[in-house]
Amino acid sequence: MVVIVLLPLFQLLSKSMTDRDGYFVGIANFIYYFNTPALSGSLGNSLFVSLITTLLAVSLGFVYAYALTRTCIPAKGFFWGLAMMPLFAPTLLNGIALIYLFGRKGLFTQGFFGAFPGVDIHLYGSVGSSCPRRSTPFPRPCSSSPSHWA
Repeated sequence: MVVIVLLPLFQLLSKSMTDRDGYFVGIANFIYYFNTPALSGSLGNSLFVSLITTLLAVSLGFVYAYALTRTCIPAKGFFWGLAMMPLFAPTLLNGIALIYLFGRKGLFTQGFFGAFPGVDIHLYGSVGSSCPRRSTPFPRPCSSSPSHWA
């Protein structure tokens, strides 16, 4: 644990207290960060996206896991496998799929090649940042053994 967690964390914190030339400046970098509105705003945006993503992933994962374990829906094994798909998909697949579907020229944004009215979810912002992150922790609540789901 010391080698894998504490040493890199110590190196990160020690680098954050030096300037570009490597001289120790204490917490001056942190003061500069929080006094710059654009940079301190990025912290607020990150916390907002994290909160929304956590709430949605936990609530949707709970409802999905509850439906798999406490109801008599058919094909529980199929739905369990569907919930596990984010574990096997490559990391960038969610982002690429969202851009192809909801990007500026996406399939849903353009209304299926103009056949239907388009739906713009404003993918390039907090919504688009939280969408792929919702599916990554989704399998955790559903990861109990499916042996009793016949």
